[in-house]
Amino acid sequence: EAAKRYSEDGLVVSREIKNRSGEADMHNNLGLIIRRLDGDLQEARDHLEQAIVIAGEIEDRVGVALALSNLGDVMIGMGDLDVARAILNLALNQANKQGALQPLLRSIIWLGKLIELDGEPVRAATLWSFVNLHESCDVETKRDSENLLMELVDVLSAEALANAIEKSKSLTVDDVVQSLTGNKTSPV
Repeated sequence: EAAKRYSEDGLVVSREIKNRSGEADMHNNLGLIIRRLDGDLQEARDHLEQAIVIAGEIEDRVGVALALSNLGDVMIGMGDLDVARAILNLALNQANKQGALQPLLRSIIWLGKLIELDGEPVRAATLWSFVNLHESCDVETKRDSENLLMELVDVLSAEALANAIEKSKSLTVDDVVQSLTGNKTSPV
């Protein structure tokens, strides 16, 4: 709750001083915080959509990709999986073009959630482990990947989970992106 209040205050200040970048960042933060607090998903969606619009207006492509990846997570929470998939694929492609690892890793996590929901928990575990072990993984993304991996403890055998983790260690970002964009020769 304190983080939400801080971001709400930051949004007001950013608007007052006409800092569009700060405004986009605060909308993105609020969307992410509201999602994490299990708050109103429509409110989270609204903030993230505002972040996307503002970041687009100021040509902050990394900001757009990050807000898109967070919006994909919200859309999964709202049960709109087709829209989530489209948004996350867009975020993945934009982040990859920019070489922006944070939105790229977040997109991989939530695409992995869709893959799990599609009945491929081993593949999802491989993706989540890849993200978790990546040297550029931030604290929030690491926590998300760990939580998702923990959800599979009762679904996969210890051996299957260990194999997925081991496989993830040999993957590159390009391997993972290719696997998620339909390249059938990818090792994921």
